[in-house]
Amino acid sequence: MPFFYAGYQLYDVDQDRNQYYFYNFLNMTNADAGSLYPQFMYEAILKHASRNKEFKFKVRNTPYPKNEQVKDRKNGNDASIISFVTGTAYSIALTTTIGQLVEERTSRLKHMQVISGVRLSGYWMANFFVDVIKMELTSLTSIIMFYFFIPTYREVMLTYLVFPFGSIPMTYVLSFAFPAVASA
Repeated sequence: MPFFYAGYQLYDVDQDRNQYYFYNFLNMTNADAGSLYPQFMYEAILKHASRNKEFKFKVRNTPYPKNEQVKDRKNGNDASIISFVTGTAYSIALTTTIGQLVEERTSRLKHMQVISGVRLSGYWMANFFVDVIKMELTSLTSIIMFYFFIPTYREVMLTYLVFPFGSIPMTYVLSFAFPAVASA
């Protein structure tokens, strides 16, 4: 089915001066369409212009060798994919954290514990410590994956290691902006 990959449209032909103008429509799902299909039209034009039905126009396609960037992308070392996957994991972890904070505030759970004798500073330090540990586990999982599968991203590991110490306080502050768990 060669017609599946390309199409042609002649829009101006001057047979007296042998000038042919055409559009070449390509389906780029075929890797060779961009180089071969224009050549097929050139061969047809030269056959017609020379009035020689046996005319052959040979094409040789020699692509450049793959560079390291293409090889890395093919091996799955694409930073955008890694950013998307880890960003999804961190957003889910932070969503559960902010949901728990808003639920605690709206259900007055902290108030009941304070009445029972829990000190407010101890309550908040314990909550903060547990939330940081949960995020650190996600960070350490990411760092282990980076270490074993993509050793070229060593600088990023430090960023993932300190990320919970910035994101958890920000989540605590932003939890006051939401009136209910559904909106958080």
